[in-house]
Amino acid sequence: MSVWTEAKIDRAVAMKRNGATNAEVAKAFGINRSAVSGMIRRNRSRFPAQRATESKAPQAGFWTEERVRRAVSLWRAGEPNTVIAETIGSHRLTVGRFIAAHPELFPERGEAAPARERPTVVKNSARLADLGVKARPEARAGSKRDLSGLHAPDEQPVSILDAGRRQCRFPLVAFDAAPSADMPCCGAETLEGSSWCAFHFRIVFPGRAAP
Repeated sequence: MSVWTEAKIDRAVAMKRNGATNAEVAKAFGINRSAVSGMIRRNRSRFPAQRATESKAPQAGFWTEERVRRAVSLWRAGEPNTVIAETIGSHRLTVGRFIAAHPELFPERGEAAPARERPTVVKNSARLADLGVKARPEARAGSKRDLSGLHAPDEQPVSILDAGRRQCRFPLVAFDAAPSADMPCCGAETLEGSSWCAFHFRIVFPGRAAP
């Protein structure tokens, strides 16, 4: 009995259109790469050659706040660019470029040692209440990113756990450097209809007019 049902072929077609390799498709289905290659040969009309246009920059306005939030969530869950692209309806190269342009939202994975191997860093979350504009949150051992310089001018950082519905949650310490879920974030008032304040909206969406 063939492993390739119509539903599975449709999924493979979608993955290939989003830039997945035969090896990535094979891994997703738990089979070997030659089985994928054979299926593609038998269904050549459904797997057109990848066009160069697929890697072009997305249309203006593609990166909505919902897509950014979804991409960040998938990235933090350890998903590869191919899966992120498939989920948000983009191309893996487009996702890769956006990730590279926003390291403050997409910290490098695999650069730090596993948590159990990291030196213990004792931090009192109460200090977050005393963070001032010039405060520089300590980074966990092994982290190379310091996001404290991205705070909004004249705004008081707050704990992300205490941030209200209309407060900007742009992180001021890399996710992989945070000692716990209690990490400092911007805290400034968000723009109407946006998840970010005016300062961080310009960082996340450079060149786009604020709502």
